[in-house]
Amino acid sequence: DQFAYLAQAVGLPHACFVTTWNLNWLPYPSWPPSRHLGRIHSGQAILSRHPIRDCTRVELPQPDEYPRWYRRFFLHRSLQVATIDLGGRALSAVNVHLEAFSQPNREDQATRLRDLVAGLAGPLIVAGDFNAPPPDAAQKSGFVDEDIDFSTDTTIARFLDGNDLRASLGASDPGASDAAGPESPAFTFPARAPTRRLDYVFHRGFADVALAGVDPVDPASDHLPVWTTLRF
Repeated sequence: DQFAYLAQAVGLPHACFVTTWNLNWLPYPSWPPSRHLGRIHSGQAILSRHPIRDCTRVELPQPDEYPRWYRRFFLHRSLQVATIDLGGRALSAVNVHLEAFSQPNREDQATRLRDLVAGLAGPLIVAGDFNAPPPDAAQKSGFVDEDIDFSTDTTIARFLDGNDLRASLGASDPGASDAAGPESPAFTFPARAPTRRLDYVFHRGFADVALAGVDPVDPASDHLPVWTTLRF
């Protein structure tokens, strides 16, 4: 139980989890059956040193272009929305994991995320894996690790359209608040030799960004961790 392990290991007293994918059996890889992943129960978590008032799951649609039988076993994605009590001040936190392989589906999810964020009042953090580079990224195709072309991708632009969120790292993002410079310090994927940025921390209702960065650690994930310190 990674959620329980992490909550205990980091010593944060408050945590919430939402299920995104729950299958009795996942037949992947397809052959031989002995290699199947089998039982799958995964999700998203928020850990906090402050009390969490509520925690909800917002289901995201799957790609329409995939047949129904395939979608049955395809990775399910959701948004996790929590309200955190900062000593009487409410902070909304949205944990994001958007579609990786279908551009139309990812863009649709970004639009839904934008509309959800528009209905949240007060200080806000929207963070996680958007699976898309910034609109003005220097490289959007030809990656050695993956045959994905982001040349026409509008995920980040759609999400930021009409809202007042700002990025905590990297001046290449629309509305970025700090840290002018080259793109590479913000690269998060693939973890062992990152060539692009897919992960972000967006914020609203804070005075400034005190610190922000990407940790080049020995990866336990296929993405590198992003962190930021915000000041009221």
